[in-house]
Amino acid sequence: MTMNDQQLAEQMISLTQDIRSLEVEPSPFLNSRILAQFSAPKVEMDNSPNRRSLWFSVASFVSLFLFAISFLILAKNTSDTFNAAVAQPILISVDTDEAIGQHAVTSARIRLPDGTFFYSKSHTELKHQREYRFSAQQIKNHLLSFIIESKDSGIKKVLVEFLNDQNDIISKKEVVIKFNKLS
Repeated sequence: MTMNDQQLAEQMISLTQDIRSLEVEPSPFLNSRILAQFSAPKVEMDNSPNRRSLWFSVASFVSLFLFAISFLILAKNTSDTFNAAVAQPILISVDTDEAIGQHAVTSARIRLPDGTFFYSKSHTELKHQREYRFSAQQIKNHLLSFIIESKDSGIKKVLVEFLNDQNDIISKKEVVIKFNKLS
């Protein structure tokens, strides 16, 4: 430090000590308010109506929140959403154990929305069908797998229905696919 910096530091220390030695007195108006604040009796808040009202409000809010979460979980749709590119084949696999449980399934029917079609290099005739039926023997390892393609962009819903030997629908599964154009 230079001499000038040393003198400045000493002056700052001296000024700080002078400020600390000053006694600060509030104005008479504020003095009465400060004393009244300190001498006021303490109010017990535990049993007051405001405290009970607060607890009731909090409990109501928590109950409403839990109800809303439960409702959303129970109302959740069984559909899965997938993203795919337009004019590109996409493989769809549906877990049959999850969809049918312990029911005896003899076949599964796939229904395609407009603008989508089945994709197969070896069976080109499938491209013109709106629905296809799989036998129980065609379902491998508890998975129903098929390939589709879309010529249009947008959200498409593929319906998979599991049928018994009387062709009654045992279970349905909706697969939602969002087809996007590649840029």
